[in-house]
Parts: sequence; structure tokens; C-alpha cells
Amino acid sequence: MNGAGFFHQAHRAVDDCHALLEVLVLDLPTTGSPALALLLKTARKKTWRVWAEQSPFELKDSLKRRGYRWSDGSDGLPRSWCIDVHEAALNDEIAFLKAEIYLRDFEPRLQTLTAFHPLLGEDLACTIRLEVPNRMFRVLRAIDEQDKLHASAA
Repeated sequence: MNGAGFFHQAHRAVDDCHALLEVLVLDLPTTGSPALALLLKTARKKTWRVWAEQSPFELKDSLKRRGYRWSDGSDGLPRSWCIDVHEAALNDEIAFLKAEIYLRDFEPRLQTLTAFHPLLGEDLACTIRLEVPNRMFRVLRAIDEQDKLHASAA
């Protein structure tokens, strides 16, 4: 919030919701469009979690540089490195694992993620997500549905 020039009474539900709405309507400096537009565009993209199970320990730094994060397995997920990639980058990620990590033909464990995937539980280990209160989530979902209706009507 401070980076966007705002200050608010943090950790109060109503103030947090108002602050989030202020951020979502801000125009992004790189695109000139509202942050909500980017959020919705990104939420509509199919995302895959790629697991690098049983990867050699000595290559952990290579995985970290690539953006992989460690899941310690404490929540029932694999004890493994993982990364989330958009569908367009999935084949490149698998090629990286085959060529740089496993040095052989390899089919990694893949998990499909969506914008409406649970915010808690199995996703918590590897993905940092914005925790939006349930009411705000429903509002954003309704806005998304309206946006889709307007886009299909145009």
C-alpha cells in the first residue's frame, strides 16, 4: 500500500477491503490499464504446478534460480521442488527439467491450478496467494462474470 502512495488502518476487515479496491482500480504504470484488468486476465489463464520430484540435491540452486520453491511435504504434498507456470510455458519447463535436471526423458507430476482453486490447504505450501475475505472473493467473481458477459455481447 505504501508503494502506491496509500496509508490505511491495516488488519481491519473493512479498511483492508477498501484498500484492496483502491489498489485494484489504480492504473498500472507499465500498461496504463487498471490492476483489476490484469488480475482478471491472469486469473483466466490456465496455470500448471510442475513438480521436480527426486531431483538431485546438487541441482537445488539451479532450480531456485529458475523460480522453483521447496515444499517440505508437511501438508500431504510431495516433499519436492515446484514451480507454477502458465500453459504457454509448460513445454519449456518440462524441456528444462529433462535437459538440465534429470538428463533423460522425464514426465513430471503436473497439477492444474485455477483462480478458484482453494486458497488454503494443499496450495499453501508452494504458492503465495492473496487471501481475500469470502465476501470480497464473491464480489470479484461477480465482476468477472459481468466482464465475461459484456465481452461476449460485444
